[in-house]
Amino acid sequence: VFGGQTTAKVGNTEVYDGSNWTAGGTMNTAREGLAGSGSNTLGLCFGGYTTTNLANAEEYNGTSWSEGPDLSTARRFMGGSVGGTAPASLAFGGFASNDTAVTEEFNNSANIITVAAWSSGTNFPTSSSAVAGAGPRDAAIGIGGYPEGSPPTGKSFEYDGTSWSAEATLNPNTGTAGVSSATGTQTAVINAQNTSGGPPYQYIAAGEYDGSSWSNATNRPSDNYSQAMSGTQTAGLLFGGTSSPTGTMNITLSYDGTNWTAEEALNQGRSELAGSGTATAALGTGGYSNPPATVFANTEEYGGESWTASNALLTALRNGRSSGTQTDAIFMGGGTPTYTTASFKYDGTSWSTAPSLATARNNFAAGGTSPVAAAWGSGGYYPGSSPNRTNTTEHFNVQTTALNVKTLTQS
Repeated sequence: VFGGQTTAKVGNTEVYDGSNWTAGGTMNTAREGLAGSGSNTLGLCFGGYTTTNLANAEEYNGTSWSEGPDLSTARRFMGGSVGGTAPASLAFGGFASNDTAVTEEFNNSANIITVAAWSSGTNFPTSSSAVAGAGPRDAAIGIGGYPEGSPPTGKSFEYDGTSWSAEATLNPNTGTAGVSSATGTQTAVINAQNTSGGPPYQYIAAGEYDGSSWSNATNRPSDNYSQAMSGTQTAGLLFGGTSSPTGTMNITLSYDGTNWTAEEALNQGRSELAGSGTATAALGTGGYSNPPATVFANTEEYGGESWTASNALLTALRNGRSSGTQTDAIFMGGGTPTYTTASFKYDGTSWSTAPSLATARNNFAAGGTSPVAAAWGSGGYYPGSSPNRTNTTEHFNVQTTALNVKTLTQS
């Protein structure tokens, strides 16, 4: 028993051993209207009232009280999880400036948990949509892009997680319609290019980057754009897309560093889908087809010979991006067509919600082969603004756990 009021606020503690009451340590702040939880050797008190509502919390070790983390909402006459433990307590209801329904949780463990979140990176050199990307964020490359009201940039830039540099001009076959997709690493990229804006339309070109310059690669046997890619420069995979005037495609092509080869088709033909993983363990998510205008939540896994349907994305989205592997991936952004900040995690079986991006966007650069822990997104179409392109970069930071003690002993 602790705190309360007699003729004044008190900080007294009394401990009951099953037969008798004895005096315990005195609280640091005498108060009434407080709540608590735990035991007589590991207790917690919080909130209350002196001449004003309190947010203070104190922890009891069986002998003395010490200051603990404050409540977010100062209040009195709240409920506490009396039968609970001090390291996992609840504070609910009470009176702040009015009656409140707020519930707060207190967690105390030997671990410090830093939750997953997106954080700001360094802005991409141009505010552009239709930017392709490859690699993890500390060794990434952003390729091409359309600034608002301007032709494609025809440039690529390398990213080390801190700054963009190493501007390079794309290969001649890139033409006037930009880059559609890419895969590989910062020093070994294969991309699919939109050779001309037409009409007549032609979308068969490809380019390779060796870490310093771009060169023409073998033309693709498929005439399409808005496809996805996964894998490396010498073991790549291209799938889906659309063409004009024939429409949505379910084509799959592998690339060995020289030649393109037709592989087993997607189960659901679509464009504007996201790709991640390798050439023999790829993931294709979301997408779009028209006619009829349909946005997809479909997820398909490629095993090196064929595509298999997996559990659907939680929201049907087009023109989002994904990073990771077939068993650990993240999908981010996109549109329904309303553009979203949402992101989702994939564990090889199903999708779950993940922390949201700060900026809603689609058609942006990301590294499909990047591990989730080094995922990033740059540029993209940014609706409702002028210009309607963004140059912002975001980094994904996975949840981490660290010890909150210097030495662990066992007794």
